[in-house]
Amino acid sequence: MDEEIIGRGSFVGASGHTMTGGFMIRQGSKEVLLEISSNFLFDGAPAPWWAFGRKGHFDRDTLFAKLEHETGAQSAIIPATIQIADFDTVILWCRAADVLLGTGAVERV
Repeated sequence: MDEEIIGRGSFVGASGHTMTGGFMIRQGSKEVLLEISSNFLFDGAPAPWWAFGRKGHFDRDTLFAKLEHETGAQSAIIPATIQIADFDTVILWCRAADVLLGTGAVERV
């Protein structure tokens, strides 16, 4: 199977944090990736992790990858245990403070 974009969107900060840039969710032949755009910017937190949610509400069971860099393009593999179709929001969550850092509504493609 060729790679296919299945969703995309833009980030907004939460809880007083700044978060900008965009993302794509790409289905490949062997894995699903969250791809963060080169214009991504996050103002920082001690333990930011990617997750998913519904209507902007965090689902703790979907925590799947630590944010590697506060700026620029990056990607993370979304585990097969997470059913992307069940969620409508990409979330950045602080595991240290247990607080929402930013969200991105998923536009289905």
